Amino acid sequence: MSESKGADVVGAVPQFSDSELLNWLEVELLKGRYTGKAVFRLSMHGRGWRLHETSSKAASDTVRGAITRAMLDASERADGGANADPPDPTAPPIQEPQSTVCGCVEGCEKKGVL
Repeated sequence: MSESKGADVVGAVPQFSDSELLNWLEVELLKGRYTGKAVFRLSMHGRGWRLHETSSKAASDTVRGAITRAMLDASERADGGANADPPDPTAPPIQEPQSTVCGCVEGCEKKGVL
């Protein structure tokens, strides 16, 4: 790691390579705090993208795998795939599954665990 010449409010900002950043995320995923699987997806409510640990069947075993899958999906859409059109911003929001005690969605393996 090398330090950049720029500084923020606290001081010099550490500069990490892309590999160092991804390696750190991979190590965090391997800790398996939840499922040890990751997904990169767009928010269902139009608030940007998400990279997170999940119990989704579409999840990858690695952070790089989750990002790769998202890039391939985006490439297919750009090439005229079935989901090429972005969602209609005037459409009603997608109904979220009912929340559980822990704040996860229905079907969560940790339902009710705080």
